[in-house]
Amino acid sequence: MATLNDRINNDNLRDDERFAAPPKRVMSMFYLIDNSGSMAGEKIETVNSSLEEIMGLLDDISASNDDAEIKVAAMSFDTEPVWRTNGVVAPSEFSPNLDTNRGLTNLGKALNELNSKLSKTHGFMTQHQYKPVIILLSDGAPTDNYKEALEKLRKENRWFSNALKFAFAIGRDAKREVLAEFTGSDETVIDVNNAPKLKEYLKEVSVIASEFNSRSASAGDTRSPEETSKELAEEAKSKYNRKKDPDVPPVPDTNPWSEW
Repeated sequence: MATLNDRINNDNLRDDERFAAPPKRVMSMFYLIDNSGSMAGEKIETVNSSLEEIMGLLDDISASNDDAEIKVAAMSFDTEPVWRTNGVVAPSEFSPNLDTNRGLTNLGKALNELNSKLSKTHGFMTQHQYKPVIILLSDGAPTDNYKEALEKLRKENRWFSNALKFAFAIGRDAKREVLAEFTGSDETVIDVNNAPKLKEYLKEVSVIASEFNSRSASAGDTRSPEETSKELAEEAKSKYNRKKDPDVPPVPDTNPWSEW
C-alpha cells in the first residue's frame, strides 16, 4: 500500500490525491452463532441484545482508529448456515434479530461456509486487511461431521489459521472440547451459564480483540494467534472480575436471572 510520502512525491497525482490520508485497512469480526432449537428464549434474546450493544461500541472504536476500519460479518447456523450480513459490513449496518427453530446443530456445514468466505477470490476478504477475529457461540453438540470441515479450514485457509479465535460455551450442555478444537486452546473457550455473564463477556472479548487487532502494531506481533488469543481472553476474564473502581465488587456468577 502506498504511503503518504509516496503519494506526495508522485507527480502523476493531483494535489487532492497526493495529500489525502491513506485508506484504512479493514479488520473483520466474524460472529458464528448457533441458533438451533436449544438456543430458544433467553439465550438467543441475550445474544441479540448483546450484539446490538456491541455494534455501537465497534462503530465508536472504528471511528476513532486512524489505522483500521472495523467491519463485521454474522452467520447463524442450525441445520443450514445463513449469513445475516451481506458480506462484511459496518457495525451500524448489522441489526441482530436472530430467532431459532427446531433445526440441528450442523457445525460442519457452518465451517465449510466460513471457509468459502474467508477468501479474497470468492469470499469476503480483500488484499489490505488485518487478520480477522472469529467468535463462535454454541450451547450444544454438533450433529454432523465437523472434524473434516475444521481440518480443512486449519490446513488450507490462512485467514483462519492467522485469525484470533474465541468461543463461548453457553450452558451446561455445551461441548467445551469441540469449541477448544475450533479455537485451538482450552483457554480461549469462555463458559457462560446465565444471561448477564454472556452479555458482559461477549462485550469484553469483542472490544478487546477488535482494539488489539485493528492497531497497526498488531501486524508486527510475533506471537502465534493462539498465544495472542489466550492473552486477550485472560484480559477479558480479568476485566469481567475486576472493576476499575476497587470498591465495586466483581460481577457475581449467580444472579436473579435463570441459570442455563
